[in-house]
Formats: sequence, C-alpha cells, structure tokens
Amino acid sequence: MKKIFIGGLISFFTLMITYGSSFSETFEKISDPVMASSDNRYAWAMCEFTPESNSQTFLYVGTKNKVFGETGEIHRMNLETEEWENVTPDFEQDNQGVRALIVYENESGKALYAGTVNRVTGCLVFRTFNGKDREIVSLPKFVTCAF
Repeated sequence: MKKIFIGGLISFFTLMITYGSSFSETFEKISDPVMASSDNRYAWAMCEFTPESNSQTFLYVGTKNKVFGETGEIHRMNLETEEWENVTPDFEQDNQGVRALIVYENESGKALYAGTVNRVTGCLVFRTFNGKDREIVSLPKFVTCAF
C-alpha cells in the first residue's frame, strides 16, 4: 500500500514539474482592483446569475474580509463588458464573508442566494431578485453566535 501511495505521489510531482507551468499560463486575472484590496482575503464563492429584470448575465463573487468587524463584499462582473461593480457597499455590519452563492427558483421567482459568515450575530442568508437589492431570508434560529 505504501509503495502505491509513494509511486502515485512521485507521479503527481513529476506531472506538476513537467506541466505545472503550462497550466498557469492558461489563466488570466480578471478581478476588480477594489475587490483585490489587501483586506479581502478570499474569493470564497462564485456564481453566474441573470436577473429576470435584466437580460445581462453577471458573474458574482463573494469575498471574505480579514479585518474583524469589517464586512465581506459581493462584486459582480458583466460578462459582456467585463466591468465590475460592488453590489454590497452597505452590507450588514460584521458579515465577515460571503461563503456561498447559489441561484434557486421557487414560487417567489428566480433569485441569487448568499450565505454569510457573521461571528457576532451568527450566519445570515440573503436573497436578491434583481442582483443588487437584497433581503434577509434566514430563519431567526440561524442568528446565534456559536463561537
């Protein structure tokens, strides 16, 4: 068993050394300079969403902010123009990051849902139908501090 594991590990590192540099050349940085501020540590979540009120499709990216008491952000990029905008400039205090983004459709319509990390009041779930205006939809029992 150890021989198989070590053999696989050697093969993996050989592939990374041989082909690793060619993989990195296939990526292009597209992030917004504001999103890339030193306090935004992670692009924690990404999701494509086309609001029903708009025919444009956007890539939404949720970030985590390293500064305690500061908020994570949600930025979106118009996939046609590649222009970015922060859609949460007034995000709820202490939402340290946006950990999950998903598009879900129910009887209320198609919406983008965002799950946040909040170490003060507990996690929150938000929803937006138009890609900008949001409402809290999480249950009150979510709003407890478990740290």
